[in-house]
Amino acid sequence: MSASRKGAWMNLKGLPLSSWSGALVLVLYLGLVMVSYSAYPSSFGPGNWLSDLGDKSLNPDGAVYYRLAPILAGLALMLFFVGLKDWHGGKRSKPRILMSIAQSFGVLGSFALIMTGWFSKDNPVPHLRWSIAGSYMCFGAVVLVGIALLCYTSVPKLFSIFCFLSAAVAITSATYRKAPWLEWLAVFMLMIFVASVSYLTHRHVNQGQ
Repeated sequence: MSASRKGAWMNLKGLPLSSWSGALVLVLYLGLVMVSYSAYPSSFGPGNWLSDLGDKSLNPDGAVYYRLAPILAGLALMLFFVGLKDWHGGKRSKPRILMSIAQSFGVLGSFALIMTGWFSKDNPVPHLRWSIAGSYMCFGAVVLVGIALLCYTSVPKLFSIFCFLSAAVAITSATYRKAPWLEWLAVFMLMIFVASVSYLTHRHVNQGQ
């Protein structure tokens, strides 16, 4: 039985696991963040850390929604990275290994994301530790996916360059903790990464490459 047949139960209406779970990541995270943002009692922008939305002292009515965002989106992101198994087919051993390692980094990063919601900014020390750990794990996952996809002629090389830039922004944001707008940019680029890989995986599976 082929790997695609074995994992068919994870598909949703013909969509590969990474495709529908990636869409779910975007809907859950962006939707809950917007709900939390709408309840924020004062002005909010790139001068604020995104986690300010989850601070009950700053956002008493909307903090719970922001805390749910990384928890629920993190669970969906785990499925997204597990679904990268759809790139394992064929005889390309190098990308298979790279994707497998990327999946491990991605699942760990997803768990760290969940923990940033569990330990909100009200608990600054564990929140910061999990936030930095998640950034480093996602850095590894995005870089490895970018390298692995260089082996597929159907994927534009520019996307791999975007992966490397996204990882650089993520690691800079985690290391240089004095520019909240960098965190915004890192999250925005991660959302683009998830959306792009969701689409590329769907196309890859349908083309049977």
